[in-house]
Amino acid sequence: MTAPEDRLRSLMMRGLNGDAASHSRLLSELSVLLRGFYSRRFSGDASDAEDLVQETLIAVDTRRESYDPSKPFAQFDQGPHVRLFRDRPYGGRGTASAQTMPMDPATR
Repeated sequence: MTAPEDRLRSLMMRGLNGDAASHSRLLSELSVLLRGFYSRRFSGDASDAEDLVQETLIAVDTRRESYDPSKPFAQFDQGPHVRLFRDRPYGGRGTASAQTMPMDPATR
């Protein structure tokens, strides 16, 4: 695993065990990674990328109880991210398809 993967997984596990500060930090760190990831893939309005960041964070937050600690955190994060990017209408402004978007934090 990569250092960012290990850190995100650790924050998720501590958050699931009731550590609210770790959960907040997880969402904060994810927001930075996601902003960079989405902004590199959009040539259009930056608000589209920010919308996807917020929607992905909401999806991660609301689905956190379904996280399987035996799997990489990036795999858990990938589900909502790919669906949001694929399903949301952007008028062709996106520069990548869901199939070309690696979710490993090290590649974001």
